[in-house]
Amino acid sequence: MVSAAKQYGMSHPLVLRYSQELDRAHNKMLKLNQPQPYIWSQPVYERL
Repeated sequence: MVSAAKQYGMSHPLVLRYSQELDRAHNKMLKLNQPQPYIWSQPVYERL
């Protein structure tokens, strides 16, 4: 992304696409690292 931005500029569609893909990957990683709510970590029969 950085090299594409240097070559084409920050507003080029290719750079924007790279940025969006990076944002999506980062958001997925953040969601994976969040602790799950306690209720979802218990088996269903224990919640009743």
